Amino acid sequence: MKVRLIVISIILLMTSCAQQRSPSGGPRDTEPPKVLMANPLPMSTDFKAKRIEILFDEYVQLNGVRDQVLISPPLIDEPEISLKNSKRLIIDLGDQPLTKNTTYTVNLGEAIVDNNERNVLLENVYLFSTGSFIDSLQISGQILRAVYNDPCEFCMAMLFKGDVPDSSIIGNRPLYVAKADESGKFLLSNLASGDYRLLAFDDLNSDLRIDENESFGFLDSLVKPSVLDSLGTEVRISKALSSEPIISFSEWALDGSYLTLSVQGLDSLSDFRGTASQNVLFTENLDNVGDSVRLWFSPLLDEEDELIIDFNDGSDTLRIGRVSEKDMEYQIQAIADLPNQEAEMDIQFSSPLSSLNSDLIQILRDSIPLDFTITQELPSLRFSVNTEWQPGNYQLSLFPGAFIYIYGIDND
Repeated sequence: MKVRLIVISIILLMTSCAQQRSPSGGPRDTEPPKVLMANPLPMSTDFKAKRIEILFDEYVQLNGVRDQVLISPPLIDEPEISLKNSKRLIIDLGDQPLTKNTTYTVNLGEAIVDNNERNVLLENVYLFSTGSFIDSLQISGQILRAVYNDPCEFCMAMLFKGDVPDSSIIGNRPLYVAKADESGKFLLSNLASGDYRLLAFDDLNSDLRIDENESFGFLDSLVKPSVLDSLGTEVRISKALSSEPIISFSEWALDGSYLTLSVQGLDSLSDFRGTASQNVLFTENLDNVGDSVRLWFSPLLDEEDELIIDFNDGSDTLRIGRVSEKDMEYQIQAIADLPNQEAEMDIQFSSPLSSLNSDLIQILRDSIPLDFTITQELPSLRFSVNTEWQPGNYQLSLFPGAFIYIYGIDND
């Protein structure tokens, strides 16, 4: 069978606005404070100021600044926040360096209320960028407690670089942070493009670091922010940190083709026993992190197969149980991320390849064949194609026999 892929990439940039809330009704004064001016102006770029001043239209007071104000990305030192003449908010950043080409979000939460009825400021988000533009991508989702599957209200959602291992996450500050609401829903906004690790935890002492008594959880796959994240992501938090290695996540493929596995407390996973270990043909390191892997099996596993994982002072046994017949339909996805003409295009597959024949692959640009090179290391779930990328319509053709899966199935 002949497979053709046409990749068209369109990027739309939008700017997120401050979250709006509906004021509560009643016979009393329900008008919240309003911002008259700010210096520097909100949405400022090439930001170099040491302090931010915001002037309100009425007298205000501070309300739980430590719990309410959240700055993302977090600063090295907490800024000094004060009121001058009860109408002017001062956020003193000090002399600490800010990260270059980064969009900062200052979320005041409910820290600013008026003097009379304690009406909460609605214009509670201040944005600035140390670069030439404001980042506008976002990731949304909900944090749930794994045991009861109920929302984790006011828990923290954090993003780390995609290649950061767990050992560097615990105890360190994230790149971006957001606090969930009463329903556990969160929005990480004004993000730069890239691959991130998403982690959630119950920050009991408000220090933005995971401590031994704080429950946490993370996704096993990387996340990419988008212009409008309408689907959202669920993150379940479970037990607090443990000094002993534990299996934090495991999921068998229904057809016995792979096992996704995460172990907390280990820097790497390599010691396996049991009948399933004999069929491990390919180990996929998820997110470039050693303690989260996907083990691919060939031949496929049976219901009686089991995998034994050895720890320092013990072991754990995972049994596959019931399996279904494998669906031999394959899927191919072209991932286009071409910042320049020397960049590569990744071609990803639903199952690992055991062989690849570049003579049976063709790339056309506007119907003209192109010379190209392929980067591969088999077995693998992907290969990279490099050519002289220029504006135009591209067609990638994989002719019959161009690749073979680890199960001996090819693209016929």
